[in-house]
Amino acid sequence: DEGHIAGSERVRMSEVGPENKQVARAKALAVVLVCKVGETATAAGKRLRKAGFTNVNVLEGGIQAWQAADLPLVKGRG
Repeated sequence: DEGHIAGSERVRMSEVGPENKQVARAKALAVVLVCKVGETATAAGKRLRKAGFTNVNVLEGGIQAWQAADLPLVKGRG
């Protein structure tokens, strides 16, 4: 509701895995996972690493840390 980081794509935790075509396309890319505080993103990262993703990163502190650093969020698509 508060917004998202520009250029990011929303994927629910239940959709994280190589069987999801949107996620599978990113297997060869650097992936940065973000959630509200970092806990869900950390769990998603473990799931992706187990599925063979090799360049998985988690934004420490999540969106809350992003906002605390006074970095921008966008609303809507983009």
